[in-house]
Amino acid sequence: MSGAINVKISSEDDGSLTRLSAAMSDRRALHKRIETEVLRFVREFGSKKSQTEHRTANALGAKPTNHLTRAYAGIESTSDEQSAQLLIPRASRLRAAFGSYKLVPTQAKYLTLPVNAESYGRRAREFDDLTFMKVGPRKTAILARTDEEGNMTTMYLLVKSVNIKEDETLMPMKQLSEQAADATEAYFDKLLKEALLSWARYY
Repeated sequence: MSGAINVKISSEDDGSLTRLSAAMSDRRALHKRIETEVLRFVREFGSKKSQTEHRTANALGAKPTNHLTRAYAGIESTSDEQSAQLLIPRASRLRAAFGSYKLVPTQAKYLTLPVNAESYGRRAREFDDLTFMKVGPRKTAILARTDEEGNMTTMYLLVKSVNIKEDETLMPMKQLSEQAADATEAYFDKLLKEALLSWARYY
């Protein structure tokens, strides 16, 4: 058994189906829905993910800086008729989610890599007792602190660049796509239900 339902949109209709047709043409509301849902998801993901990413701090016995937590919280979103977008902070570890890259200093000769619990999460200029020196057979540049007895403690390793490996686990791309698809489906389901209920009441 088969049948067909002919839907006629006329000036006598209450406008619900007309609004549905308009929503399919003008995607601003849809993209706003996608933007909102995906941003909520990625921030929730980031809140959990950042709690497990303290390898360097743990290795040094230092207090975590929560840099990654702030990076996820700093993700913003925008949308218009053409698209919905997430805006990821470039100057953060989240950059590694999109591929490997080379980090180089922009306002100094060296990058300062903390290798001590006290220096982790702090800038070298916050200390007033560091000495620049080159040590070892390779003349490795460091910033060190020397106590009254002449004992030296390396605080920072100085390098001219660092190669950062890609880390796809920082951003769940597949799940983001699924969230966008779910938001789209929910948006049109709502519009269809409202239109059909209104049509049913009218007839």
